[in-house]
Amino acid sequence: MIAYLKLFRADAAIIGFGGYMAGAHIAKGATLGDFFIALMITAFSANFCYSFNSWADWRIDRINKPKRPIPAGRVSPEAALRYSLFLLAGSLAFPFFVAQRLPALLLLLAIPVIGFLYSARPFRLKVRPPLSVLAVSAGLVIPFAAGWANNTADTYMWGFFAALILFTVSLVGLKDIEDTAGDAAAGETNLYLRFGDKLLDGAVLGLALTAFVAALFYVPGLLRLWLFTLCAVEAALVLMHRFGGWDKKRLYRRVIIVMGVIGITLTLYLWYAGPQAIFWP
Repeated sequence: MIAYLKLFRADAAIIGFGGYMAGAHIAKGATLGDFFIALMITAFSANFCYSFNSWADWRIDRINKPKRPIPAGRVSPEAALRYSLFLLAGSLAFPFFVAQRLPALLLLLAIPVIGFLYSARPFRLKVRPPLSVLAVSAGLVIPFAAGWANNTADTYMWGFFAALILFTVSLVGLKDIEDTAGDAAAGETNLYLRFGDKLLDGAVLGLALTAFVAALFYVPGLLRLWLFTLCAVEAALVLMHRFGGWDKKRLYRRVIIVMGVIGITLTLYLWYAGPQAIFWP
């Protein structure tokens, strides 16, 4: 069973679970029911997206990530597909039992749909930038928005979610750097193969635009400060890999780690200070 779980990624599990809980907490204070929904998102929806992608890409991963369960021989491709289809069924079923509002239902259903379209042929959004970047970015932000939408009908957070989508769009394309060898061998293109180091320049520009959008539209004060901090730190990290000689293949993983650390810090503070703290100062 451990090998099947390794088809998933720990950072994606944390983002899916934490995102929903953060959205719910900001809306009204997260409950035990929200904790259960966040677990379902992690165990089924997000897990399906990554496990199905692991199956779809297992031949490429023999070059890019040979230690992953399928290319390493710990899980057969056939078993991984059956497991992914089980997760897909669960991720399409549970939202109908837990969604309190139509926007939340649609957001929860969108996660597995996006995951399927991203990896499955003939759609294969993964090799169709910029759709690939938009798909991954949406998948990262949707749990946060779903936690909010399932607990309130208020609309003042949508400017924040728009800025957060732009933030993720700025950085998600950097993942292609670590996949360059396998994608090239498979005859598939990706953003780094197409644009080279200009992809990093675009990331920095996108982060600057994110900060501008967060300043232009209404975003609660603490969340605006959080976005500004994220943009500044991530931009510095990208620039160090662009001009400082750091290994670019490690860039995306470091981006995710920084995002997780700053995100967890915000979450812990909000749990201590209460959801009204987002309106600081």
